[in-house]
Amino acid sequence: MFSYLFTMVSAALLTTYIELWFIGQGYYNFHARPFPAVFPVDIRFTLIVIPLFSLFALWIMKALNGWTRFGFIFLTGLLAMLLEPMIEEAGWIAFSSDWKHIYSFFGYSSFLLLIRLIHVLVNRLFE
Repeated sequence: MFSYLFTMVSAALLTTYIELWFIGQGYYNFHARPFPAVFPVDIRFTLIVIPLFSLFALWIMKALNGWTRFGFIFLTGLLAMLLEPMIEEAGWIAFSSDWKHIYSFFGYSSFLLLIRLIHVLVNRLFE
């Protein structure tokens, strides 16, 4: 249980720092976000969606083995890339003309590999 909680917190922190960097670089901006004068990131995404997504992804990956786990990570990255234009159309985020949605494919795929690695390492350390 500790490894899941640790990984969820790590995922939230990692996402927050990545979001801050991308926003600072001007790649995108969250229009409708809570406490816009305080947080440039959408804290609902970084503190609620990402930890729950991480827990769900870890739960799914636990049931999969090597190649099917890789397939899940690949499809999740692909889905993130394909959903971004719809999320932008809904008005939740605005991307700059410099942003390429393929970045999200590689970003989410790398993110899932990293949280899986964190989870496995923490699991080994505390079991």
